[in-house]
Amino acid sequence: MRVSTLIRWFWRLALTGLSLYGILTLWPPTYWPWQWMDFFQKAETPCTPDTNIVIVDVGQLSRQQIALLLQRIAAQKPRVIAMDVYFSHRQDSIQDSLLRETLCQVAALIPLYLPTDMGDAANPQNQSPQSVSDTFFTSCPRKAFANLLYQEHLGGRIIRYTRLYYASPSGFEPSLAWAAAQHLDSTLAPATLPQPILPIRYRGNIACFYFLSGRDLLADTLLPLIFSQKAVFVGLADPLYQHTEDLFFTPLGIRPFTHTAPDMYGVLIHANITSMLLHRTFWKKLPPALTYLLGGLGFILLGILADIRYSCPYIWVRLTQILLLFILGALFAYLAYQGYWVEAEVSFLILLLGGEICLLTAPKRKPALA
Repeated sequence: MRVSTLIRWFWRLALTGLSLYGILTLWPPTYWPWQWMDFFQKAETPCTPDTNIVIVDVGQLSRQQIALLLQRIAAQKPRVIAMDVYFSHRQDSIQDSLLRETLCQVAALIPLYLPTDMGDAANPQNQSPQSVSDTFFTSCPRKAFANLLYQEHLGGRIIRYTRLYYASPSGFEPSLAWAAAQHLDSTLAPATLPQPILPIRYRGNIACFYFLSGRDLLADTLLPLIFSQKAVFVGLADPLYQHTEDLFFTPLGIRPFTHTAPDMYGVLIHANITSMLLHRTFWKKLPPALTYLLGGLGFILLGILADIRYSCPYIWVRLTQILLLFILGALFAYLAYQGYWVEAEVSFLILLLGGEICLLTAPKRKPALA
């Protein structure tokens, strides 16, 4: 191999690597409005409700009504109550005192969790960067972070991953979903899932769980025996989507290529994560090195075709580039249907960027009579 060829391949590798690094750093897939795996998380058929989980919508209930609602739920002795509700400030002395007293009474009988943010859960001595419940309400309930974004510095609200727990100096700080799952299945422990960050395998929206309106529960004189031995999630889950403050984007949105409006409440996402943990319906993670390897092999093939002097390298590279994209797409789709979580964006980017750079650095063709 001549020196010029070595130099050409060096520049190809360097330019492709730098371009890939720049794109993934400046605009990581986390911010993309859609990703490859979003296509394979759509709910294809109506699901049977998970009978272990009950969602209770608090809507616009007052604190006094929330206290009464907790009393009615606790009377049926559920396994755990996880509240995805922040009481960030005091409103009325009488209602606040009633809510605090009820939280303490329920927490003395049943595991009851109030949400905190991850910073507060990991570093209790530091001031939390996000709003959490006032300390007036947090003396009795347990704490679990309600962080749904899998990285702390994200700017988007597209929920594809979850952080299950956080290893702090004082032990493992759980998320709301992890805490609820542990009370349903005592064999769950951080040791059984060494990775604290997992892609969510969504079960579905409200129809996939037992759902009750808190306002209806307060109005009913005869409450059905539905909460006993269940994990009860209390939060905003309005089926008519009248409130948007706790709505998030998920891959279950109706439109395939964009998320034009938030489509799932946070409490429903916690319930989906709990169901995934309880039934062990995890995605199997395809090793990232394999996606880099497949993309790299395609890049080498494109470079070889670009170096062919006595044919038309542009046509060959373009046709091969398209063919490789289809082949990898079919392979990754098959793996996704087999339950593998595939970070396909890296391989596709390598083929797209690598093809352009191979053409850019292709040797100049000599005239036929030269």
